[in-house]
Amino acid sequence: MILVRYGLVGFGAWGKHHADAIAKAHNAELVGIAAHRDSTAESARAAYPDAFVTTDYRELIKREDLDVIDVVVPSDLHHEVALAVMEAGKHLLLEKPM
Repeated sequence: MILVRYGLVGFGAWGKHHADAIAKAHNAELVGIAAHRDSTAESARAAYPDAFVTTDYRELIKREDLDVIDVVVPSDLHHEVALAVMEAGKHLLLEKPM
């Protein structure tokens, strides 16, 4: 079985759903989460204590232990974050629009 190691950018309403789906998948591991606010980061740490948590998505995407980054942020931030993920050489999961 192949294990896919995920990073998640965004831990708001939809990001939490993505985190739950990743955590429940038998071939996936939620390695890290980037949240926008300190309070949201604390929620992420409480929900996923084994995951690396930061408030700077750039810190998350530079990690070597990630295969794919799931970007779940407001649409006006998609381009900035998605471009940074691709420039880091990571696979990208992004809902429209780019």
